[in-house]
Amino acid sequence: MLSRVCILLINIFFPPLGVLLLTGPYTDTLINCLLFLAGVLPSHVHAFYVSCTYYHRKSKVRKGKWPGGMKSFVYDKKVWNGGASDQVVQELWVRQEEKRRLKAEKKAEKKGWWKGSWRENASPESVVVSQKGKRYASSVGGSQRDKSYVTSGARGQEGVVDHKRRQINQGGWQRRTVIDEVGGRYSAP
Repeated sequence: MLSRVCILLINIFFPPLGVLLLTGPYTDTLINCLLFLAGVLPSHVHAFYVSCTYYHRKSKVRKGKWPGGMKSFVYDKKVWNGGASDQVVQELWVRQEEKRRLKAEKKAEKKGWWKGSWRENASPESVVVSQKGKRYASSVGGSQRDKSYVTSGARGQEGVVDHKRRQINQGGWQRRTVIDEVGGRYSAP
């Protein structure tokens, strides 16, 4: 609390010094010095923005929450991480993602998405719920592009995900665009 008040007072009288104390002699300090030379008011705004971002993220880290990613117009990792090390921030992010995944699984189980016309081998680990509530299967450890929407069908029929994976693995799948068709570069498999 005392450091926050000291930085606030320094920001009022000489903003580049306040930013220097928070970030060190790096990009944010240089930007604040240039803003101070250009006009005193922009320097004050930038200094308060940097200090508020730093202390807000520092309080998040103290509470055990991930402080967030990059922030606009702030270029110092110390401010991004709220004064914590990269390793601590990475652990907080992993913990947050695990909580988010468990919450999505619990919500999906509560709505009964694993029952009915889903394929027998579908499990909570292979289905991800998007922010808009759509459900889709994903390969374990895959990227966003590996995720495909799942359609339900009768038992014994091949799911969309397996069909698409088989096509990609056999090399028969190509992205088809209008330009390729007009130019004659698309050849049907």
